[in-house]
Amino acid sequence: YKGGSYWYPIIKHTFFIFVGICAMICVLNVPCKYFKIVTFPLLIVSVIMLLIVLFFGQSTNGASRWMGIAGIQFQPSEIAKGALVLAVAQILSAMQTEKGADRQAFWWVLGTSSVIVLPIFFENFSTSVLISAVVFFMMFIARVPLSQLGKLLGVVILGGVIAVSSIM
Repeated sequence: YKGGSYWYPIIKHTFFIFVGICAMICVLNVPCKYFKIVTFPLLIVSVIMLLIVLFFGQSTNGASRWMGIAGIQFQPSEIAKGALVLAVAQILSAMQTEKGADRQAFWWVLGTSSVIVLPIFFENFSTSVLISAVVFFMMFIARVPLSQLGKLLGVVILGGVIAVSSIM
């Protein structure tokens, strides 16, 4: 629009959608064993990038949650979200029993999630809430004991009430 063309944003967005669909088709053809191989290194790289952007992030539109590599700006939280979903899926699938997920799976998922969600929380609250909700529902679908999920939900609600009341 800044260049005077009303069609430019539409064409640019259509191009990105096309590239995304092509990438999706490519990823669908990758065997699952390769995702297992890449998950742990991706988690490590994500944590490092989240810490770097937390202290040295580039500011774009008033938010310093961006990182630039080779002239391309991106949010490391986007990579971290994908890595976290892969890690949680692997933990939950590895710790499945006939009655659902093992009780220890909850603590492994909680530990892994906190390493990713806490740095994102300081840079982007809405993204941290979104990824936390995704992880919560993944645990629900994987049949993590409801007593553990209920306690977690209670702690989160209590923390939210305390945060809001301290602001008021």
